[in-house]
Amino acid sequence: MSEGGANMNTLPPAAQVESNKPAPKERVYYADWIRAIAITLVIFVHCLVNSFDASGLDPEEVPTIQ
Repeated sequence: MSEGGANMNTLPPAAQVESNKPAPKERVYYADWIRAIAITLVIFVHCLVNSFDASGLDPEEVPTIQ
């Protein structure tokens, strides 16, 4: 027995082991960009809404922001 307790003579060589992994798919990079922009816009809009709420600004008093 070799170190670690495994008998290396009974294991098949790495070249003979078949992989069950599917072939890698081509990555769709534009989907990553759309996702990143969507997350950024959600954060921006929520921060903007919270800043209006915290400022105490009444939209009825300022007709230009309606």
